[in-house]
Amino acid sequence: MVNGLTRVVALAALLMLTACTPGGAAQPGSPTTEPRGTTPTTQPPGPALDADFPLRQGESLTLSAEGLTVGYQTLVDDSRCKPGQVCVWEGDATIRVTVNKGGGPEAIELHTHRDFPTSVVSEGYRVRLVRLDTAGEVATLLVSKEAS
Repeated sequence: MVNGLTRVVALAALLMLTACTPGGAAQPGSPTTEPRGTTPTTQPPGPALDADFPLRQGESLTLSAEGLTVGYQTLVDDSRCKPGQVCVWEGDATIRVTVNKGGGPEAIELHTHRDFPTSVVSEGYRVRLVRLDTAGEVATLLVSKEAS
């Protein structure tokens, strides 16, 4: 009886150790982690040109195929009519975005109201503010290459 129980415990311990061994095969599509102190060798692909993408305030990302980094720095001003309010006009919000193709970041400002610049050309790319959430925390941007 003790001999059989010892075998069961030993088999269970072996299975647990095998399941937790680093370097085991990961399932396709499952998240992977890098050993501590190392950097990942591959980055998740950034958004493509001509496809809108969300950015949270303080966040930046690189359009992988272009090597262009776009960042949503801050909400500069927000006079938009809040939900549930009655307003004379819908107002405008202004955000500061940085664009960097390797020569240092260039700051641009984009607006939500069509009477002001909703898109700006920087580093040979047009950056357009598609929408800004009510709180001003998440900007949806679209980047396209400007024709030469």
